[in-house]
Amino acid sequence: MMSPTNLRELRIKGLTEEEIQALAYRCTYQETRTIGCIKKLGKKEVADIYRLAWQGKIRGNKNESASERR
Repeated sequence: MMSPTNLRELRIKGLTEEEIQALAYRCTYQETRTIGCIKKLGKKEVADIYRLAWQGKIRGNKNESASERR
């Protein structure tokens, strides 16, 4: 089974910068926490990830497991 590797593959029609910022804001609990263990991610970093995922620039090899990508 092939899982989506970016937001376009989830058939999300489009994300505006305002929507990306709103997603990042919610993900960081209104900027009251960071996420991540190895590197702390705040709203800016989360927004960057959403933006790259929408652009299709974050991709894993669909044939490798998550542990192989690390």
